[in-house]
Amino acid sequence: MIFTVERVRLVKMLDLVRDDKAKRAKRGKEEAPYLRIATENTGMVCLAGLNVEASFAAAIHEPGVVFLKAELFPNLVATMTADRLITVAANAKDLTFGDVTMLMGKADILLYPDPATAPQQHPGDRQRAMGAVEQKIVNAKVARDRLPQSSRSSRQAHRPGFDL
Repeated sequence: MIFTVERVRLVKMLDLVRDDKAKRAKRGKEEAPYLRIATENTGMVCLAGLNVEASFAAAIHEPGVVFLKAELFPNLVATMTADRLITVAANAKDLTFGDVTMLMGKADILLYPDPATAPQQHPGDRQRAMGAVEQKIVNAKVARDRLPQSSRSSRQAHRPGFDL
């Protein structure tokens, strides 16, 4: 994946889609959400967080999709105030932009050279979401089991087919 874009536009779009602005006390560092950067031969870059997505025009040199933690990349791009244009290039080994090189394995970056085969969410985000849903189900079952038997049967009588 390779694209060139105005730095100011990239910074604004990254700020718009970032999901990592919650206080770290509320989420652990390992729970930082991922950012999806997708380029296709349409001349558009699509940035997506968990809740917001934004597209903007850029010079696309090579299509692809990259997932990376939503904290580091936007912060680094914002510091490159001397650069008017930034070229972002990802290959199997690293992600480069300006004078910065981030190694794929050490920076927890995933590259999908073919956008058609890339998932919409990072696998880690999907696992966390599924874990949260499973925890809610467990919590509901625990809460149900704590209800007195008479209360439980009267609630189910009003909602046929209700079973946790």
